[in-house]
Amino acid sequence: MYLEKHDITFLLFMVFIEYVIFNGNISDFY
Repeated sequence: MYLEKHDITFLLFMVFIEYVIFNGNISDFY
């Protein structure tokens, strides 16, 4: 099993999106 750089970047992007959705608006932290 291996992951290409593109796949890793995509996974990180998806995690970031889920983090934003889960926490709502990022501006709330500022």
